Amino acid sequence: MTLTRPLNQRDSPRVLVWTDDATSERLDFLSSLPGTYRSIDDMSEVDPAEWDALITTQHIASRRVASSATYGEPYRRLVAEHLCVLLVVTPEEFSGWSDITDFIEAEDGSSDITRLDFKDRVAGHHAYPGDAQSSELLTSLVKTQLVPTVENRPAQFGVYPFNVRGDSEFRVNTFLRGPNELVIAGSYVRPNQGSVWFIPHDVDDLEPWWTLALHDWHEIFPERFPGVPKWQNSPDWMTHIERAIQARIQDEVARFAPLQQAHDAELARLRTDFDIAQTNASKGARVLLTGQDDELQNAVLQALLALGYTVRDMDEVWPDRERREDYRITEDGYDDWLVLADATGVSKGAKASKFQILGRNVTKYVFEEKPNFIPRQWLIVNRLIERDPATRGDIFRPDELGPLSESLCLAFDTAALFVLQDAVAAGAVSGKLVREMLRERTGQLRLEDAREWLNRQEP
Repeated sequence: MTLTRPLNQRDSPRVLVWTDDATSERLDFLSSLPGTYRSIDDMSEVDPAEWDALITTQHIASRRVASSATYGEPYRRLVAEHLCVLLVVTPEEFSGWSDITDFIEAEDGSSDITRLDFKDRVAGHHAYPGDAQSSELLTSLVKTQLVPTVENRPAQFGVYPFNVRGDSEFRVNTFLRGPNELVIAGSYVRPNQGSVWFIPHDVDDLEPWWTLALHDWHEIFPERFPGVPKWQNSPDWMTHIERAIQARIQDEVARFAPLQQAHDAELARLRTDFDIAQTNASKGARVLLTGQDDELQNAVLQALLALGYTVRDMDEVWPDRERREDYRITEDGYDDWLVLADATGVSKGAKASKFQILGRNVTKYVFEEKPNFIPRQWLIVNRLIERDPATRGDIFRPDELGPLSESLCLAFDTAALFVLQDAVAAGAVSGKLVREMLRERTGQLRLEDAREWLNRQEP
């Protein structure tokens, strides 16, 4: 099946925000940007395929094991490869000489892997030009933000690309280098996948870096990043009226945020409850529509009890090799009313010969018990179980129903039993009314018959 555009497609770019609290407080500007932004605490909260980009202070990848890279698969991905990422690197998250930020496999399918190692506590303060083709804005940001940042640190941290196997063609577009070839900030594109920009957390302002990243991704993935903020939309060049309205917009977004969180939490709770209800139904009432053998017999027993009948499970009475009817069904207050019933599930249509077996069991009952009335017979049948219950139609042909009625027999579709017991559980009809309808019923009771009867009842 070809996937089409979702009916509830969010505005692009669709961006996840997965950061520490300190960085999150510096991202207020996102609320004024076009697109869809969502804060998360873990990637498991979302389907990454529904999103385009990620702003994060977390690992993109990590080591799988501490062993040498020559054995097995030592790295694992924590962030989907198609996502474009602005990685805000913090020593608190990335610490130690052995940590990594990401790894890139060779595009040609070879075993070459480039690992992006995180390096901390690098001595020195010299900053060197990068090798990336710089726009005027990027050049300005490097001079005004990155260089002073390096100068003001007691020691440096950044990323160091290391080719694990072979001589890879992969290169990082470096914005600024530090001592010992340390990459302070830069970007790279995964082969045929997403793009990653990484910058240190201690730059003065994150907004221009995000704007530059969006411009870059617009050039690479125009469909995913159809528009980027322009300088005309910057608060610096708004009129006082625009700024006032923009402030009201931000206030409204902030006001709605806790409501949205409560809404999302309630939806999550309801979805959990629904999953539990589905599981219970699949093991319980819905077995009437899908089950066979002992599983179906137990579901039928529970449904009959829910309608208010007294049901004796005869499988607990008869020896295994001398089984007769599955149930004896009685109703309080009707001493001369008894049903001998069988439950059966068949992949094809029901067979009238099943009533011959029930008839013999009735004969044995009358011979042994000598009642002053003839018991009724119910064949409770789940048939054509691969079909939608609404399409299963008649249980028997019209010419077979007359003899069944004369013998006080009822072919009882389990789909009809399902809707009757569900209506009782929902309070739409009483069990007493259902039992009154069934008391003298013969022939067949189809799903259509049960629904038609329910529609005629007083609300």
